[in-house]
Amino acid sequence: MRSRHVVVPTYNEALNIGALIAAISAAFSESDRKSVCVLVVDDASPDGTADQVRMAQARLAGSGEIQVELLIREGERGRGSAGVAGMQWCLDHGATEIVEMDADFSHPPELLPRLFGGLRSADVVVASRLHSESKDLRPWHRRALTLAANLYVRLLLQRRRHGSRLRDWTTGYRAYRATALTGIGGPSVLRAKGPSILQELMARLLRSGASVTEIPFEMVDRKAGVSSLSARTLIHSLARVPSYWHLS
Repeated sequence: MRSRHVVVPTYNEALNIGALIAAISAAFSESDRKSVCVLVVDDASPDGTADQVRMAQARLAGSGEIQVELLIREGERGRGSAGVAGMQWCLDHGATEIVEMDADFSHPPELLPRLFGGLRSADVVVASRLHSESKDLRPWHRRALTLAANLYVRLLLQRRRHGSRLRDWTTGYRAYRATALTGIGGPSVLRAKGPSILQELMARLLRSGASVTEIPFEMVDRKAGVSSLSARTLIHSLARVPSYWHLS
């Protein structure tokens, strides 16, 4: 039986998380909701994000809707390590399929059934901003940064021997078969701490022979709140990509 888990790392997302959980539930048919678990991995947000998740848990408990779980991390922050902690929790709790997504609505929850559906024929499904049918509605400088960063990563990590040709290496909206993650030794093998953990994970997956497919979507800016990703963190993260060359 398929057990589909959605990992949502958060820090100060109280304005978004309740609505996002409701939107995730609405994205699935009534019969499919029972197989979906949303895991919010919160880095001890001071704005009450965890309280909003608890309210959603109380609202959905016993309703036949999606299951909502909360994992609070004390003393450690960062989307990369939060995603790793979330994926490990999901594997430990019987997940067969895992999606990681942002909490700010830049990743449309209505795409989730298609991401999970793609895992019937691929080990990894990537919601790609660089797909020919995608629309990126963010400001031009954000789009330019995405293009430049992906060109840089592909030059360093893409190999001819890879069975799958990936365009968007930096998106955080992906679906994974649990067997693909355990096939590289599980999330605990990842060494990166910042956003470059996405590139390390993909390099390891492609090297292991995992099949990867990309699907289009419409990328928008966050609906509310402020991003915790600074330019300094991003630059430092991209500077680590060459260290993953041997993994690919």
